[in-house]
Amino acid sequence: MYAIEVEHLNKSFAVGKEQVQVLKDLSFGVEKEDFLSIMGPSGCGKSTLLYLLGG
Repeated sequence: MYAIEVEHLNKSFAVGKEQVQVLKDLSFGVEKEDFLSIMGPSGCGKSTLLYLLGG
C-alpha cells in the first residue's frame, strides 16, 4: 500500500485555441517513509502536479 498513489493522471491547459498537455498519463506510487524530489525544466508541470496532489 502506498502513502501516495497516482494512476493515469492527465492535465492540460487552454492556450488560445490550442490545448497544451503538461501531464500525460502519469502513474507512480510513493511508499510511507520514502523521500523523493521533483525536478525538471521550467514549465514542465512540477507545480501543477503538486497542486493536484494537494487537492
